[in-house]
Amino acid sequence: MIQNHQTHDTLTKGIIFYDADCGFCQAAVRWIKSRAREHAFSYVELQSSYAKEVVQTKYPAYHQLKTLIYLEQNEYYLRSDAVVYMAKHFKKPWHFIHWIKKIPRPLRDVAYRLIARYRHKLIANTAPCEL
Repeated sequence: MIQNHQTHDTLTKGIIFYDADCGFCQAAVRWIKSRAREHAFSYVELQSSYAKEVVQTKYPAYHQLKTLIYLEQNEYYLRSDAVVYMAKHFKKPWHFIHWIKKIPRPLRDVAYRLIARYRHKLIANTAPCEL
């Protein structure tokens, strides 16, 4: 679901790349949409040609990435970093999530990977995807 067809260099908002084959990821995008400030993000499926064009420049093996990727001002963020930087654009009270950046990335990513590993139990009927 591409909401903006401009190149990422001309976007003034962040782009969330997500695995559209994963039910949990789709639910996460719906959750983000409901809590983000209006027009904060564009949402792009990792399986799209646009994602291939944009993400492959930074990650040549992008097709193997089955994780959340956030692009803002030409900076790419993965896993918990993606969540941290997206949260700056959430409405109150949800913007507080941004403060988890004070937790060291290795610890945040452990939590991210645990959620990713058990996502099928958190939301029923999710398609399997890599961590």
